Amino acid sequence: MAIDQATADYEAEQEKREALEDARAVRAESELSQPVIPKVCAQCVNWRSSRLLHRADGTTWRRPGFCVVKAAVDLPQMPQTYAERCRLYEEEIPF
Repeated sequence: MAIDQATADYEAEQEKREALEDARAVRAESELSQPVIPKVCAQCVNWRSSRLLHRADGTTWRRPGFCVVKAAVDLPQMPQTYAERCRLYEEEIPF
């Protein structure tokens, strides 16, 4: 009788394991099917977008967007697509 109970417990555990593996496979498949949004500098916490500046002589000038970290250390500004390779990239998550 103890052997029957152990066999039943083992079979129940195997069923649970199979259900978990199936759920993981479904979750992994759904994660893969979601579109991959490429990183761009404008999504980074270090990015400052372009804005219109008013000069003392009454004219205006549009300051281009830039990375404040790169600007602070006088590094060249890179194109928006550089975010994929940038080691300073940290995604801004607005709440």
